[in-house]
Amino acid sequence: MNKLLRTLAVIFVGFSLSSFLLYKLRLGSTLHQTQHSRRAPNLVEEIKTVEGQIQTIDPGTSTLTLLNDGEEMMLAFDERTAILESGHVIKPTSITSGRPATVKYTQRGARKWARRIDLAPAEPAEATGSY
Repeated sequence: MNKLLRTLAVIFVGFSLSSFLLYKLRLGSTLHQTQHSRRAPNLVEEIKTVEGQIQTIDPGTSTLTLLNDGEEMMLAFDERTAILESGHVIKPTSITSGRPATVKYTQRGARKWARRIDLAPAEPAEATGSY
């Protein structure tokens, strides 16, 4: 009888431990999927494109104002923003007012973040000499 009780106790303990282990594994994978599905929408940001003329640029506050169809749009930029002129990277201080630009941006809350600013090539100065 003693041997039978020990055998039943071992079976019961083994069953309990394996059930607990399966429960933890299933619960852990369910929690991981729930957390992953909550984070997924934040990882994908919609990139929008706008074209217009640069009205003002303030490197101190890292913002620029773009005039698009008579409407001003304020955009923020940071060190991750690519600012290009004819395919070459330039500094924000090199941008002048009135330059046509195409800006790709994302929106977080009320703020629009420029991710890429493509400036139209600068107009060459006209030659004043005669031939």
